[in-house]
Amino acid sequence: MPSPATASPTRESRPARGPARDESEAPADDRLGILRQPPASVDAEKSVLGAVLLNHEVLDDVAPLLRPTMFYDRGHEAIYSVFLRLYAACKPVDMTLVVEMLKDDDMYEEVGGLAYLAALVDAVPHAASAVHYAEIVREMAIKRGVIQAATEILTRAWDRQQNAGELLSFSEGRLSDVHAEQAELSVRPIAFVIADVRRKENSKRPEDQAPAIVTGFRDLDERVRMRPGWLIILAARPSHGKSTLAMNIAAEVCKQQAGDTLFISCEMGDDEILAKMVSAESNVLLNDIVDGTMNAKDREYFMAASNRVSEWDLYLDVPRRRKASDIIALARRHQRRTGKLALIVVDYLGLLEPEASDTRGFTTRTDELAKMTRILKQGAQELKVPIMCLCQLSRTNEKTGERPKLHHLRDSGAIEQDADAVWFVHRPHFNDEAERVKENTRSRDTFAEIIVAKQRIGGTGMVRLDWHGQVSRFADQRERGPGEAPLFENQEEDF
Repeated sequence: MPSPATASPTRESRPARGPARDESEAPADDRLGILRQPPASVDAEKSVLGAVLLNHEVLDDVAPLLRPTMFYDRGHEAIYSVFLRLYAACKPVDMTLVVEMLKDDDMYEEVGGLAYLAALVDAVPHAASAVHYAEIVREMAIKRGVIQAATEILTRAWDRQQNAGELLSFSEGRLSDVHAEQAELSVRPIAFVIADVRRKENSKRPEDQAPAIVTGFRDLDERVRMRPGWLIILAARPSHGKSTLAMNIAAEVCKQQAGDTLFISCEMGDDEILAKMVSAESNVLLNDIVDGTMNAKDREYFMAASNRVSEWDLYLDVPRRRKASDIIALARRHQRRTGKLALIVVDYLGLLEPEASDTRGFTTRTDELAKMTRILKQGAQELKVPIMCLCQLSRTNEKTGERPKLHHLRDSGAIEQDADAVWFVHRPHFNDEAERVKENTRSRDTFAEIIVAKQRIGGTGMVRLDWHGQVSRFADQRERGPGEAPLFENQEEDF
């Protein structure tokens, strides 16, 4: 096959498009010359375009590899964009339609007109090597992206006022952005999406399908799913059990063996988290575990449960100070090492450190929280795992006892905006101490309402779970059969 370099375009020669740079910002010692000529293969770009014009069916293989901005030459980018739009509209990618659309975009003369398009076809006698040339174009685009990111990192590194920790976080994130930008199409025709879904479904085998990530609570799982890329806000007023519910769900994910669970707690120590999880797993009272007053039978249950918990794919991080960007960087490194991250739990949003401000102006708490939730949401999408972030509710409705609503989320409407799902934990009889003492009866605080107030896919609603505070556990409500003993016979009034 003749080399693609044999093409003889008739348009006027013009510089290929590359990343603009300010010469005044370039290092004085540029011995390596990495900023002088960005990596590119214009010949490979011509070959890709010529192959598509010869046989538009090669777009099935080329489109997953390339998006328009990966082309170094601006005219090639315009031509490839037209190809994708025609294919998405189920129209043939022929010369006549391509010319018409280029004219509509005012790009016809700039790309070189019909003579240049014809030269692209003449340079490629057949389309068999389209994928090979597409991979070259993609590789050059990735290298240019890395160079641009590295230049930004170097600029910040030379800034004496730049914090080293923030620089590391920025560097990791910037390189990850390059990977994400180059790996996914910015404009993806629906025809490609359908083809990908069908191809994945046809190639699936039962043994290859990962188990769905569920909460482990029967009634709740009928209404919700923890979907990859979602930011899930789990909110409640203080001491209503949001941390307990998050730990119960994290334990269930571990039991499913769905992957690693990363639990970040800025409020509790690892010994407290362990005690609560083992208490829930063993049904041994939490106070007995913490105080060391277990009897022989309870100690036996405790040891057996501890052995089971030790086998879980659960990773704890209990810092006293942590930014949202730190959490994503931590999760990114874990995902890179293990490749099987399934869930991230953050306890809780109000205790995270604010991110560095982009300006030196005044920053409100609302602005800080908006930045945190945006970082967590972007991190969930990047890592393709759900992030469950715990959040406090305001105390405005405590006296009335009304169920929580979205406007009760503390400090920022951005929490609701950025979240894909918002769940509330509400114990209606949490504040019934006075009535309970007066009537000298057992506490009615034995159940909780889990309110699904927002969900991007699926409806909203409410389910009830039994609340067993002495063993740090929620449980499905169920009817007991005749003569069946309660689940916890030694449950007392105080919780």
